[in-house]
Amino acid sequence: MIVRRTNSYIFLFLTIILLIPSVTYSKTINAVEWGILGDSLVAQKKYSEAIKAYSKGLPLAKDFLTIGHNLLVTLYIRIGNAYASLNEIDLAIENFTEAITLDPKNEEAHFNRGVATLNKKNLDWMHF
Repeated sequence: MIVRRTNSYIFLFLTIILLIPSVTYSKTINAVEWGILGDSLVAQKKYSEAIKAYSKGLPLAKDFLTIGHNLLVTLYIRIGNAYASLNEIDLAIENFTEAITLDPKNEEAHFNRGVATLNKKNLDWMHF
């Protein structure tokens, strides 16, 4: 109960900050927190809002490395996934490609770009 209530307060705080277009407030949230907010919004199927949250984390995520994993790459992949959920396939592919540019060995980015490309082509042979 305490954890759920705490998470609700954190989510509420981050949601309020997202809605306030002030640069002063947005700088108080780091890239990881923007990612967490984006994940929460995706869970609620609020993909456009999630893209905004992830995008706010991008400039803050540069040079943010954790155990050899680049947060910037993760944010681009999540933005791509959110665009794919909105059927904005070209924008999804663009974000997956950016993730691959930053980390050419990232399997998730390659896989997601491949799936998005197949969806874009709407292959007729799949409709036998």
